[in-house]
Amino acid sequence: MGSRNAITILVLLGCAAEEAPFQQDILLADGVARQVGAELQAKLLEPVVAGKLDVAVTALTRDFEGSFPRRGGGREVANDGLDLRVYTEHDAEAVDRSGLVEVLAEHAEGWASGDRLSFDTDRFFLDLAGEHAHGRASVRLGGTRLDGGRADLRVECEVELVRDEEYGWRIALLHAHEGARAEGGVPPFVEVSGALGFTFNESARNRSMIQEAIDEHRTLALGGLTALDWNRDGFWDLIATRQTQESVLFLNDGHGGFVRGDLPIDAPLECSNFLLWFDLDGDGLEELVGTTPLEYEGDHARLGLWTRRAGHWTRVEGALEFPNPVGLRHIAIPTLVPFDADGDGLVDLFAGAYGDANSRGDDFNTVLALDGGDNHLFVNHGDLRFSEESSTRGLSGTQYTFVAQPFDFDADGDLDLFEGNDFGPNVLWENDGDGHFRADRASVLSGESAYTMGATLADPDNTGEWSLYISNMFSEAGNRIASLAAGLSDDMRTRMLIIANGNMLYTRGSDGEWTEQARELHCNNGEWAWGTNYCDLDNDGDKDLIVTNGFTSHSQRELPDW
Repeated sequence: MGSRNAITILVLLGCAAEEAPFQQDILLADGVARQVGAELQAKLLEPVVAGKLDVAVTALTRDFEGSFPRRGGGREVANDGLDLRVYTEHDAEAVDRSGLVEVLAEHAEGWASGDRLSFDTDRFFLDLAGEHAHGRASVRLGGTRLDGGRADLRVECEVELVRDEEYGWRIALLHAHEGARAEGGVPPFVEVSGALGFTFNESARNRSMIQEAIDEHRTLALGGLTALDWNRDGFWDLIATRQTQESVLFLNDGHGGFVRGDLPIDAPLECSNFLLWFDLDGDGLEELVGTTPLEYEGDHARLGLWTRRAGHWTRVEGALEFPNPVGLRHIAIPTLVPFDADGDGLVDLFAGAYGDANSRGDDFNTVLALDGGDNHLFVNHGDLRFSEESSTRGLSGTQYTFVAQPFDFDADGDLDLFEGNDFGPNVLWENDGDGHFRADRASVLSGESAYTMGATLADPDNTGEWSLYISNMFSEAGNRIASLAAGLSDDMRTRMLIIANGNMLYTRGSDGEWTEQARELHCNNGEWAWGTNYCDLDNDGDKDLIVTNGFTSHSQRELPDW
């Protein structure tokens, strides 16, 4: 996790990837690209949404030529409650300068406001004089309609841009080649957390301290949420955690409200990044497992495991012990996955470690980092007795693991393990059927760095075949820099473009082969993506995708978020 500014260190090597004459200073070119985006948002998109078409047309040169899809064009995708349309270059109609403005205004017709407007370039080649540029841009229009519904448009375009003293940057050519539009009624969900008391009991000083840590880039993650039926009354409850501070149980009262309940965890240092709720001993009652080591003793450390005995919660002492070098602290474990690794009918646990006190050293590599945490496999022997056996079972490496997903990748009847890593290649661990693993480096799921933060597995279209969706990070700046930088090998440039390309969707066909389809299916750009999940939000029988994105906001609006 954390800032990806270090990406630029690898590529500030000189002239453009295309042969000159293009700007050799990448920082300068990237600064101009950002300026162009800001100018065209202000001069073209904002006036369009405001109905000031006479102002918007000045953002285009007098001899402008282009093509753009109309609101009702393209291919309609069946979906209850939403008007979804997908556009290709064949759906784009030829337009002149007034025609483009009119088509954009058509897309924004009936809006009360526009709140997601941008003109972002992910390919940008600037001439040496700084007066002309060409590349690829994403035109985005999103807003709220007068009736409370929403509409969102994104179209990828090839563009040519010119600059003059009187008008600044203007568009000389814009040809759309793909895009999508979604429009729906009043959102089916309403944000009610504050009204229902979903808050931590914290002081103003504590909130201020957290914001200070955010402003100074001293915090990466504060905690998590666990959805569960704590009291088995048929209603979903929630546990909210704030690491080393507080864990809160919100009990669903069955009438649309929540009340606080009691947890067996009360000491601040027992509060984990998140809590796993799962029946590990097969007695029909779930256990609680924390991800923060509670004890360090000699060359071992232990995670917290709580179970119910005679109706009372108790901690199982020493249940999840793992080897740990003497003195090593601050072990971050963001993922804890239950699965039967060895096929014996008992649920084992995979703990994916992100890093520890020795991580992110002077030789830290943002593309191939190998100084992360040591992952662990806890093999279940029954009666809540576990032994840590990652090394003997072939699970090795110290990458920055953020997420893991067990599933039968090769359809041979056992559970393999997908390991999603930040700052380095993902790994598919192939199970031999007896709970021993080998890294399948040739797999389509292995081998490329992509800053992976989430993974979700489902049969989204009810075809009987798995789809694995992986959330990474889409970066316009990363695409621009990787395209421009000289001194990069073809292999490294390919790696950089993969990193910046965003999320991935792997689908297994009836022949057993997996193919990547995220860009083809318009779900690769989730911006700075984190967790993701398949779920049927509209109850139409197929599964939709939710992707959380963004990071933290600086307390001073004029300073950049991260």
